[in-house]
Amino acid sequence: MKAFEKFYFFVAVLFSLTVLFLNLRLYSTPGSDFAEISPHLQFLKQQLESGSATEMQALFPEGYLFNYVLYGASWIDMGIADSRQKESALREARWALGFLESDTAKVPFQRTLEPPLGVFYLGWINWLRGGILKLDRSGTEMESFQRDCQILSESFAKSKSPYLKAYPGEAWPCDSTVAVAALALHDTLYEPRFQTTIEHWLSGIQSTEVDGLLPHKAPTGVDGEVHQEAPTAIDILPTETAPSTDMARGSSQVMILRFLYEVDPTLAQRYYATFRERYVTTQFGLPGAREYPVGTDGVGDVDSGPLILGFSLSATGVLPGAARLQGDQELLRPFEQLIATFGFPVRGRYLFGEIPVADALLVWSRTAVSWTGKPRHEQKWSPIVGWWWRWGFHGFWLVVVALVWLPLCVRRSWRCLLRS
Repeated sequence: MKAFEKFYFFVAVLFSLTVLFLNLRLYSTPGSDFAEISPHLQFLKQQLESGSATEMQALFPEGYLFNYVLYGASWIDMGIADSRQKESALREARWALGFLESDTAKVPFQRTLEPPLGVFYLGWINWLRGGILKLDRSGTEMESFQRDCQILSESFAKSKSPYLKAYPGEAWPCDSTVAVAALALHDTLYEPRFQTTIEHWLSGIQSTEVDGLLPHKAPTGVDGEVHQEAPTAIDILPTETAPSTDMARGSSQVMILRFLYEVDPTLAQRYYATFRERYVTTQFGLPGAREYPVGTDGVGDVDSGPLILGFSLSATGVLPGAARLQGDQELLRPFEQLIATFGFPVRGRYLFGEIPVADALLVWSRTAVSWTGKPRHEQKWSPIVGWWWRWGFHGFWLVVVALVWLPLCVRRSWRCLLRS
């Protein structure tokens, strides 16, 4: 019994110290300078060299492309934020671009689409090319960048919808937002050529709004055409029922907000304020971004990741990038503290490095800077997460720790009672 008691005491001490560490970690805000981000970028590079992009491809159709493009984009962010990292950023982004332009990256996408290979592939790869050219205006990527911008512009002009297809008969507003951001980036780097396309697109997307936000997926007709009519919002659904994909969802909305800022900061700010009000909340004091609006429940999928109390792990992880662009420190600080605590960032990796795309998304959110440099209207953001938000978490773990130590305390009290 004495041996067991000593073992239990050791486990209780270890458990208590772990809980103390987690609770104190909630007060630590990670930095976004190169010294703090560099270990994460090094780990991502090691993972990519070990085949992580191919592993992620097995989980979802864009896994290969997504891993490389986020790695390259994070380096571009670093090069923009710190001129001393410009050469390293160009080298690493071009390394990633080489894989994105390979036949392997193109396998999931069809050349028969309009635009060829679909808007997801063409939008993301052209966005990265534009980032490289922002650091090296006369780079060898200029011809490909301008050519594909022209292709995207012509595809938008032909389309009946503001949302181009990523796959046959399927279109997601998020993908088209990335593509239009590439057009906006072009017009900040070179002679403006795509303002008419951009203005027409901005007008078109506003006609598809669902409760003040853009839909997760564009509705398609039986003929495979993506239509522009605004979908109908869903109010309240039971948790076992998946709400319509035509409604706004957190996992795609945070991406839209990140890229729409590069196109039209004013409109992005309006959407951001709406999303902030309807999708950002707290559970037991802890903040998070929901996949579905408050009052609506649904199931998770490959886009959202597993839903925990309605929170989307991907939306919660990516939202800080949009908050950073919006200058929303009221939201940014608690979200970064939350991720720094539960993401377990150790030796440049989150979640022990088990999900490479999660590492890539979280790093990309920490490095967020504007590539187009468009001025925003400064706004005082009201706090959603109260200053007391950690108290519920502290209280819960205080009770748990007390219960862990209770048997030892009772046993010692019983011994003292017997001796007396």
